[in-house]
Amino acid sequence: MGAYSEVNVRSGNFLKIEPNKPAVIRLLDKAPYSLRKHWDQAKKTSIVCNGEGCTLCAEGHEPRQTWAANVYSHDQSKVLVFEWGPSVMKILKTIDTDLEKQGIKIEDTDLSVSKSGTGLETKYAVVPRMKSMSIPEGLELHEIDGDLPF
Repeated sequence: MGAYSEVNVRSGNFLKIEPNKPAVIRLLDKAPYSLRKHWDQAKKTSIVCNGEGCTLCAEGHEPRQTWAANVYSHDQSKVLVFEWGPSVMKILKTIDTDLEKQGIKIEDTDLSVSKSGTGLETKYAVVPRMKSMSIPEGLELHEIDGDLPF
């Protein structure tokens, strides 16, 4: 992946999980995009690490690894970007491994994503749904590995 610069992104194109309101999604990308981000405490926002030459890394601030993928939100009937951290990635890896043993691809399976708690106590649960719903043909995906279109 190329270097990212600081981008102002409207939240309308990102999947937002509300506490106690599970979202039903379908992963649309064959693999997630890996990102490294720094948290800017003063601005209360994250900044994508540009790797070599990153001033925040030089100051001793470790970036956090996150992943992102296009998802179809059955609840909102549109393509959104879902970004998650290591705890959700571990769950997705387990689900993918289990589904693969059954000859099923994770991107052919609907997932229910729920959130509980707030702040540092936030926890996510991801569960494959037994029966997946159809999604529309010809969906336009967001380009995650370059400049975001919003």
